[in-house]
Amino acid sequence: MADIIKDKSYVNTDFDSIEDRMLGQYDNGIGKKWQDPNYMKFYNDGAVTFPYLSDGMWFLTQHKRWGMLKEHPDYLAVAKKVNQIELYKQAAAQVKSAGAEGSDAQRQADRWRDLGSEKPERLR
Repeated sequence: MADIIKDKSYVNTDFDSIEDRMLGQYDNGIGKKWQDPNYMKFYNDGAVTFPYLSDGMWFLTQHKRWGMLKEHPDYLAVAKKVNQIELYKQAAAQVKSAGAEGSDAQRQADRWRDLGSEKPERLR
């Protein structure tokens, strides 16, 4: 992935700069180096990629704002159809059973149990 992202059409830098950041390895160029536990995470046991309804609703509000929607839809209903939370939970459970670490996986499973059914607080 670092080899693709380094390309001129994306970030336009060297491979090591991208790979190091993806692994949380930092060097400020004046002698300080450190390992960041909060490196770039693209899945992170589901915490990064979860299809939150609030995100789906936000995208729809932006589509309305930009004139891509003529009327206000039922934002929550559309987000529930599009985001496919149950499908995501099933796929994440398969990843978990294929070897995800127990503590992180359990914490995320507990979190998923309650997600997806409530309207975001900012929209209540």
